[in-house]
Amino acid sequence: MRIVVTAAAVTGLLFRVMRPVSARGIAILLGLVLAVAIFGGGAVISHVDVRWELTLALVMFVIALGSDAIELALITKLLLQTIAIVAFAILGPAFHFLDSFGANAAIMSIWLLTIANAFVLMDGLGGLVPAVGILAAIGTAAVAAVNGHAMTMVAALAMTGALAGYMVADLAPASARIGNGGALAVGVVLGLLSVHASRDAHATWASRLAIPLLIMMVPLIDTMTVTIRGLAGERQLDNAYHRLGRLGLTRVQALLALLLLQAAAAASAVVIAFVPEHEAVMMLPYVALLFAVAVVFLMNQAFDAAESRSGELSFLGRLFFAPDSRRTAVTIAMDLMAATAAFFGALLLRFDFNIPVTSVVKMLATLPVVLIAALVAFTLTGIYRSAQGSTAAGEAIRFAIAAALAAVLAGLCSLPEEFIIPRGSCVVFAVLLFNLLLATRWSSEVLMRLARNFIAGGQRVVIVGADAHGEAAVNHLFATTAGGIELLGIVDDDDFKHGKLFHGYPVLGSIRELGQIFDRTRFNAILIAQERLEAAQLSALQLFAASHQVSLRKFSLSFTEVEHSIAAGQMVRAH
Repeated sequence: MRIVVTAAAVTGLLFRVMRPVSARGIAILLGLVLAVAIFGGGAVISHVDVRWELTLALVMFVIALGSDAIELALITKLLLQTIAIVAFAILGPAFHFLDSFGANAAIMSIWLLTIANAFVLMDGLGGLVPAVGILAAIGTAAVAAVNGHAMTMVAALAMTGALAGYMVADLAPASARIGNGGALAVGVVLGLLSVHASRDAHATWASRLAIPLLIMMVPLIDTMTVTIRGLAGERQLDNAYHRLGRLGLTRVQALLALLLLQAAAAASAVVIAFVPEHEAVMMLPYVALLFAVAVVFLMNQAFDAAESRSGELSFLGRLFFAPDSRRTAVTIAMDLMAATAAFFGALLLRFDFNIPVTSVVKMLATLPVVLIAALVAFTLTGIYRSAQGSTAAGEAIRFAIAAALAAVLAGLCSLPEEFIIPRGSCVVFAVLLFNLLLATRWSSEVLMRLARNFIAGGQRVVIVGADAHGEAAVNHLFATTAGGIELLGIVDDDDFKHGKLFHGYPVLGSIRELGQIFDRTRFNAILIAQERLEAAQLSALQLFAASHQVSLRKFSLSFTEVEHSIAAGQMVRAH
């Protein structure tokens, strides 16, 4: 505890001195180093791993500081970062994921480059970088303590204190920024510490890989959302934080939602480190499935936004964002994870959660056969005919048939193998698979309903009409935003305007696409500003408003003639 308090105090004091954003990273790094030096002892600072980590963090900070000073292009910044990270991966401490040195160096280079820039992307989002960093550092310290890495634990605790001290010292956490240099340095240190903490001579490669991924869950999700938006041709950054805000959550609620996800992921990493290695392998499918639901929910917001601009996408973008193929691919991946989890769960119950290591090895050898049998059963029963994966009663029956057929095929295919799936386990496998199939398909709707329950009380408005009257409505709402009104965008039936900006607000789509717009960007009021509206358009708006419990109002600009007699009488009384 003393190392955390010391790091927080040092960082807080230095933050008061180093007010420029570009220098805030130095306050965090110095708080980290001084706390480690005071309480970690000379052995920690002199250890080769720690020296390499601090050196790389300092180099990344200098690269970011210099790049911002001379305004280098993004590709040049990434090239300099890549050179520094690759040199570290080759010359620095070796990391043993695979047997090949080159493969290990490549994995570490990609990992560090991704995590470092993930923190840069999150910088300035309501204090997300220090808050996520604290949770990641606490998880890293706990995993390091379980695996007996004292030096990594000390460094992680020092990073926890440094980031906490920065948050306490910053009086405006909603706009907290530590600068590109600080974000790169923090990302590199936490990325390295998470890998160091996961090292265990008895752990499987899957556990060693899963722990860093869980510790860095939110930064990785945020990077994926921005990358997907970039593939869609959108130049503006669109983080997971922003997506939650467009669903209707306030800034605080969006921040808390992401921090809750990060805390759950870090806790899962600690649990995996605690359990024996063969049992950890059995847990991984459930952990992966749980967080895949959250990832897919956030990714769907990016997909839906990209679909509305499909006409402006490149060939690769249109191929990647094609609704049918994309949804089917995502559904198949989720189903395979569900089948793996059901298979492992059935056998864990069979062995009363005390499964021998030799049985785990045989189960892993049999797993590909089980997955192929499940995929064949899913295809034969036609559960992929609906890309949306409807959960109506008819679909539920189809899922039950698919799960039963998958269990039968898996049991038959396992007969020639060394490991034979017991009949009782086949029944449990079918039951678990059916429930997991339903749960994964219900998950998006459940999460959407949870989001609706936390939507802020203010009005979220869309305007109908990207014309002169729409411009007047925009100006009117802009003048009244202090009254709790938030303008989300414009709706117009002119396809040429879709995906473009109208006085700073996006044209979201047409009236007939209101359902899709509502699904990806929740609103509770429609303001009709278009002067001439056909009867069919007005009827569609009224039907949508009634079915979705959305208020529908008309914005009008009109002038009323004042009668001369009344005006004259008022003037006489005034005199």
